Amino acid sequence: MSSSTDNGGDRQSPRRFLTAAPALILAAALYAALLPRFYVGAFTDDAEYVLRAEPARMHRFLAPGRAPGFPLFLAPFARIVAPHWSALKLVSAALTLGSGVLTWTLFAPWLDAAGGAAILALFALNPVAAEYSGSVMTEPCYLFFTLLAFLQLKRLLEREAAADAWLLGFLAAWISLVRNEGTVLFAAIAAGLLVQRRPRALARFCAATIIAALAIRASFTNLTGNYLFLWKAQFARTSLHEFIGGAAATFLSALSKIVLPPMPSPSPPGAAIFRGVLTAALAVIIAFGLRRFWRRRVPSRAMLVSLALYAALYGLVHCLWGAVEMRYLVPLLPFVLFPIIGGAAALPRPIQAAALAVLIGAYAWQNTRLIQQTYSPNRPADTKLPRETLDWIDIHTPPGAVVMEKGLKTMLYAGRRSRFALPAKDIEEFRFALMSSGVDYVLSQHLVAPQIAQTSRSGRETEEELWARNQIWLSRWPQAFPRAYANPKEQTTVFAVTPDRAYESAYALYLLAAQDSQSGRWTAALDKLDRALILWPTLASALNARGVVSLLAGRPLPRARAQFVQALRARPGFVPALVNLARVELRQGDKARAKADYEDASRSIRENGDNRSLQHVIDAELSSLAPPRDAHPDARRGRP
Repeated sequence: MSSSTDNGGDRQSPRRFLTAAPALILAAALYAALLPRFYVGAFTDDAEYVLRAEPARMHRFLAPGRAPGFPLFLAPFARIVAPHWSALKLVSAALTLGSGVLTWTLFAPWLDAAGGAAILALFALNPVAAEYSGSVMTEPCYLFFTLLAFLQLKRLLEREAAADAWLLGFLAAWISLVRNEGTVLFAAIAAGLLVQRRPRALARFCAATIIAALAIRASFTNLTGNYLFLWKAQFARTSLHEFIGGAAATFLSALSKIVLPPMPSPSPPGAAIFRGVLTAALAVIIAFGLRRFWRRRVPSRAMLVSLALYAALYGLVHCLWGAVEMRYLVPLLPFVLFPIIGGAAALPRPIQAAALAVLIGAYAWQNTRLIQQTYSPNRPADTKLPRETLDWIDIHTPPGAVVMEKGLKTMLYAGRRSRFALPAKDIEEFRFALMSSGVDYVLSQHLVAPQIAQTSRSGRETEEELWARNQIWLSRWPQAFPRAYANPKEQTTVFAVTPDRAYESAYALYLLAAQDSQSGRWTAALDKLDRALILWPTLASALNARGVVSLLAGRPLPRARAQFVQALRARPGFVPALVNLARVELRQGDKARAKADYEDASRSIRENGDNRSLQHVIDAELSSLAPPRDAHPDARRGRP
């Protein structure tokens, strides 16, 4: 796998491609075997892309938050295959195979025949690329057009033609519309043209990119605003410590795993050391490969700068974003494999062959496991399309019904409007949120006793945690959420949302009373709470709020205490009432009962996740009840 001595200008001969073709044929068979691994809609994003690709919904459904490029690309294919969406997986598989061919076309001229075959095999047979080859996601499309853009840049650097510069600009604009981070390609290409000292080509490229981007985005106003807003918010929350020690480390670790997939290794801590050594060796080889290409000017330094800068900026974007999934790194894979093969070319031929054999063997082992998992009878139910459940929804629910679910399956396959999980602090607010949002049914898949994490990595509740809490509430209030349908084989349950105007009005009055309380209008707040309790006498939130307003209005402690006790009778374990009851008991001098109430509140949060925001308050107030650690034992017992 030595580097070629030419400058990348020679054409690949058919004979050279024949040495790489077996890997491509094997990859096609592998992708076909893994097509059933993910159904269309398994990622939520893929269902959204398909829904946007339908011509009838193109402009209506394109809400802010996603780049429009991939749905536009899918549109003609969606029109052909609708409603058999699984056929769209063939488009992604073809794009991934095409990316393998383009990888060889771009990099093989700068490598010998063995190196060209190696880079195609290591990309096309990579387990992560193979696993997601059939997913209807942006990565295959994005990588395919990115490689096309670099091939066009190579052509432009070899011969400066106005048409090539304009075409490259249009490609760069299109790629930024497929994925927002595609904008880094503009900087990478511009840097290459600057290094090559092509000012006229650079001006034409910039003009074409700007004109094309503005022209397409003008038809889809505010498409990416929400996504970019979240990106900016994430960047604002990322400290230097989190960037260096957290996100960047996670990204580099994931990058090493996509090149060197999990292999049989010693058990921890040996596995961590083994992985660390492999990652360090990989970094050294990449650095040596870049240095070797730079010194030999193969490829040209302008092209090498553009390739390296693109890879670095793409990695930086995902470090800042903080969301690193293995599939996000597939578009980076060819640009990492190129310097690896260039660096390995300095090793003796037997070592090169042995390393390649070990890596291909590891890929084969991992791909075999993927195929076994795909066709295993014990495959998790939530990885399969719940066809029978979706058919029931299509037949037995009104056409205008709104279904809350994890994803967009019912919208894609049953034509019903979908709604994601709703944020709520407890079960009462959850029911009100469902009613006020117009949700008629909730589709729950794989309903088990979910584990509630007390804190997320970002300090905010994740979608998984939110959905887990929603499922807990659904199973604990059968009068409000009766089971309309259950399918044990698919492990799905459809809950109906029972409409109740009295409950909805009562909770709305409770919310209005909370606003009055914040403004110091105690009488108006108590009046609204009384009206709410007439409508729904067991509304624990209103009973607890009545006790709080009574305290704020200067009413006697026993009256407020009675309200908190009544709230707990209506809903045992209600955390706000337990905390407020403990505070009243402290003011009455009963520390033992107060401590017991705080502990009950903490236990209730652990069991169902309700009102998790109060946990730090409970911990602080419990710690204030504990005696000082350095106090004398007699002093802690109150003795002189």
